[in-house]
Amino acid sequence: GNKGKKQKEKYSNYFRQRKATDSLINWKRMTSLMVYNFIRALIDPFPNAYSFYKNSKIEFKKAKIANLKLNLKPGEFLKKKNKTFVKCKKGYLEILSNTRGLPNFGKFENN
Repeated sequence: GNKGKKQKEKYSNYFRQRKATDSLINWKRMTSLMVYNFIRALIDPFPNAYSFYKNSKIEFKKAKIANLKLNLKPGEFLKKKNKTFVKCKKGYLEILSNTRGLPNFGKFENN
């Protein structure tokens, strides 16, 4: 069998253990594609991607990129025809889960 090569210590890297706060979405820094992939990567059993609205943690489990032209700022959301759209740094996402309790318009706080 192939035993492989021993890694050279000078080329190795170490990274801290992941924390739940690593799942916080930064709407101002992340494009719609980045947030979309972030949400997909952080499905159960990992701590889901999240944001805050009026001190309530809102977790996101499913979204899709939306081709919209609205006049919103990053982190602002709008409900339109029972669909929730959020402005990212560039582009919009349609949130397909966990938008219960959100009003027709608002802004996520962690921006």
